[in-house]
Amino acid sequence: MIKDMSCPEISVIVPVYNVERYLRQCMDSLINQTYRDFEIILVNDGSTDSSGVLCEDWAKKDERIHVVHKKNEGLGFARNTGVEHAKGKYITFVDSDDYVSLDMLQTLYNAVQEYDVEVVYSAGYYRSFSNGEIKKTDVETKKPQLFEGGDVASKLLPDVISAPPEYPNDGKVGVSAWKVLYEANLFKEKGLLFHSEREFISEDAIFQIDCLKLATSALVIPDILYYYRENFGSLSMKYKEERFELDKILYNEQLKRVEGLPNQEILEERIERILIANIRLCIFQESLYKSSRIHKRLQRIRQICKDPISKSVLRHYPIHRLPFTKRLICVLAKYNMSLLLLVLTSLKYRNRSV
Repeated sequence: MIKDMSCPEISVIVPVYNVERYLRQCMDSLINQTYRDFEIILVNDGSTDSSGVLCEDWAKKDERIHVVHKKNEGLGFARNTGVEHAKGKYITFVDSDDYVSLDMLQTLYNAVQEYDVEVVYSAGYYRSFSNGEIKKTDVETKKPQLFEGGDVASKLLPDVISAPPEYPNDGKVGVSAWKVLYEANLFKEKGLLFHSEREFISEDAIFQIDCLKLATSALVIPDILYYYRENFGSLSMKYKEERFELDKILYNEQLKRVEGLPNQEILEERIERILIANIRLCIFQESLYKSSRIHKRLQRIRQICKDPISKSVLRHYPIHRLPFTKRLICVLAKYNMSLLLLVLTSLKYRNRSV
């Protein structure tokens, strides 16, 4: 029996923007959850396709579903709008082109009840590809890990920002706002909110630092509960000439936000690893951008490698401890070997539709 939906335990906030192709799979995974005491807030962020109509259709079928229509302002502000309308004691976020396991809410809720924490992180996620392939991210955590007091910022936050140098992947727990259950009071009483991705290229990276500076307790569980939809063509389709400038803005903002925190040096090293990952991504994007002639691509790669922030981070970061492929790219970038970087990138991706 479902209790009065005016006071649900969990609010699931789903920002929606032009996802008519994927919304059904997302909604099917939510309305069929094994846990039942929750509401779904669909925030239609000015969609220009039929997404808004589909949201209203879902709301007519299920009293747990509420729809908010707003002008387009981006993912971060759409999430904030959802928070304003949320009635639950706990809040979680799901992107509308993704989907979740049917026991996600039950698993997260059981964890928050057992350990009485403000935040529960699921350690990994599934990568869902357009060809039907599903890949699981690496999860180091084998049992729940509890963090309390100063340990939230000093021990958990580094693993949320990124991974230590020796780790095979750039992410560990991960900065994504989804696959996480938050106590609503973090937003309602402590003032936690999202910035716009138009201000910071990764609003989640800023959000998670703010979140764990406010939280006094958090838990990481090994369960994998979330399916993130990947796109083989994302490297080239998301090309932005100003991408690296945006990455530098994010880097500087992250450094500001960890000033004075315990373990500041470790936090700065983790932020540097993310910038190095973004340097690699920018080099890959420039190499694969077919609209540019080769000499233009080489020029852009040289600019990235010669940038003062790139040079400083590549000189300071312990790149000798990185896995081989990542270390190789970093060494080539450090010494501005743009032609080799272009060739290696082409070889790496020649068999992929990018």
